[in-house]
Amino acid sequence: MKSVVIFLVLSGSLMLTGCVRSLNPLYTEQDLIYDNSLVGVWIDNETGETWAFSNGGKLEYKLLHTEDDGRSGEFSARLVRVEDKTFLDIVPVKSGFSQSDFYQSHFLPTHTFAHIVRKDSTVQISMLEPQWLKDLLADNPEAIRHEKINGEIVLAASPKETQKLLYANLNTKEAFSRPFELTRKHGVSRARTNSFR
Repeated sequence: MKSVVIFLVLSGSLMLTGCVRSLNPLYTEQDLIYDNSLVGVWIDNETGETWAFSNGGKLEYKLLHTEDDGRSGEFSARLVRVEDKTFLDIVPVKSGFSQSDFYQSHFLPTHTFAHIVRKDSTVQISMLEPQWLKDLLADNPEAIRHEKINGEIVLAASPKETQKLLYANLNTKEAFSRPFELTRKHGVSRARTNSFR
């Protein structure tokens, strides 16, 4: 029954995206960090997309992602420290505006993970690659707990299990996408500069 419910909720959205989804977060409370220098508006100069981070509360950011055509999505975002590396865990937030109450009641937020490197005035983001994960699990289905929905992988592992997989494969060819680079949008105030990797 659980697989049927997950299928009904996720099957449509999985067909529209190239991201790996997870039912569980990447973090426990002890893994979270907060860096004020991430707050602000960042732009991908190649695509025109913007990533606007604001303070969302303790160890949390609000993220408004806007595509070049003006369409946007709201997310809750957290920075996760794993050993000496930093990852981004984002979860969509119900907007409450354009969707019906029926849709909202069927909304299941899933987590998406990326490796994030912050250096001075840039942020580099690499997404976990779905095809690499599919190939890994085809060869070794026990590599990490997961569900297969509509041909797509949905992770079902604990935070520590997922951390272990991501960290161990940061330098594995094709495990993560080529980094895209965000630069701070001009005219937006800058917080104190820190770096993380």
